[in-house]
Amino acid sequence: EYGSDATLVATPLEGFLFENWTLNGEVVSTNAIYDIIGIEADAAFVANFVAMETVSAPVITPNGGTYDSENIPDITVSCETADAIIYYTTDGTDPDENSSVYDGPIIINGSTTVKVLAVAENMLPSEIVTAQFTINQVYDVNVEETDNGTVGAQPSSGVEGTTITLSYTAEDGYTLKKWIVQNGSHEDITVTGNTFNMPASDVYVTAEFVPDTFTVTVVANPTAGGVITSGAGRYAYGEEVSIEFEANPGYEVNHVGMAVESDDEEESDSQFSMPAGNVTVTVYFNPASYSLTIEVGQGRLLNGFVRDNTYTYGEGYNLPGENDVEYAGHTFGGWYGNPDFSGDPITVISTDAYGDSTVYAKWTINTYNITATVN
Repeated sequence: EYGSDATLVATPLEGFLFENWTLNGEVVSTNAIYDIIGIEADAAFVANFVAMETVSAPVITPNGGTYDSENIPDITVSCETADAIIYYTTDGTDPDENSSVYDGPIIINGSTTVKVLAVAENMLPSEIVTAQFTINQVYDVNVEETDNGTVGAQPSSGVEGTTITLSYTAEDGYTLKKWIVQNGSHEDITVTGNTFNMPASDVYVTAEFVPDTFTVTVVANPTAGGVITSGAGRYAYGEEVSIEFEANPGYEVNHVGMAVESDDEEESDSQFSMPAGNVTVTVYFNPASYSLTIEVGQGRLLNGFVRDNTYTYGEGYNLPGENDVEYAGHTFGGWYGNPDFSGDPITVISTDAYGDSTVYAKWTINTYNITATVN
C-alpha cells in the first residue's frame, strides 16, 4: 500500500554470492536484507548474484611414494589461493573444517594416506588432494663380538628381503665353523654360504670359530740314537703337545728342534702348545761319553796316561800298553774288567761298549834265581 514499508531478503544458492540490489539499473544496496521505507509507486528491484570461485587445489610435497623408515620425508602443503586455510587428515578420512589445520610440515612414522583440503572466505572449497606414502621399515644388523675372529655384515641395515652378505677374519690357527644369525625373537635364520635375507626384525650376528688341526711328525736323528715313544699325530691349534722319547744304549739326548711348515728349525722343549701349522720335531741324539777309570794298583802310568778318563760310544778307547805302565819288581799281565782278574784280558774299550767302566792292571811279582858258589 502507499506509504507502507517492505523488506527484501536475497538468499544465494549454493555456489553463488549475493552482490547487490539494483533498481532501474542502479545499485540501491549491497546488503542482502534491504528495507524499503514508504512505498509510493511500483518498483522492480533486482537481486544480483555472482558465481563463487573455487579455492586452488593444494599441492602436497612430495606427492607420496615409497621410502625407507630411515629416510621418511617431511610433508609440506601449499595453496596458491591467498589466505586459504588448509585442513588435513592422516587416517584416510576426508578432511573438513573440523580436521587438523596445517601449520607446518606433517610428520609421519609409517605408511600413511595424507588428504588435504583448502578453504577460503567467499570461495568454494578446493578439491580433496590425496597422497599415499608407503614406508618400508629398515631393520638393523647387529654384529656381536666373538672369540678367535671378527665378523662383519654389509649392508649393516635393510628392509625385509634385503640380501645381507657376511664376512669374517679368523685368527691364526682358527677356522669358521658356522654362522649364528637370529632374529629379534632369537629364532635361527638360514644362512646360505655367507648370505641371508633380512627378516622383518632386527638381526643379531655372531660366528663360531674352532681351532684348526695340524700334524706333528717326530723323527730321531740319528735313527740309531733313540726311539720316539709318543707325541706324533694331529693336534688342534693351541692344544698341548708332549713328545716322549728314549735314548738307545750308548746315546744321550742333545736337544729337540722344531720347524713349523717351511720355517727354519728352532730349538724347542719337548712340550709345547700346537702352533698354526704342521710341525716337524727332531730329537737329536749324541753318542754318550762315559767315565773310564784305569786302576794300576801300586804301579804307575807312563807316557801321558792318567787314571781318570772318558770314552765315547762308537769310538772306543785304546788302553795303555805294557810300555805305558810300570811297577818295580812286577810284570804287567794285562787289563781286566774286574778286580778278580777273571776272564780274558782286554786291550781296548770296544766301540760298542757303553756305561762307566773300570779296568784293572794285573801284576805278577817277579822271581829271580840266586846262584851261590864257593871259592
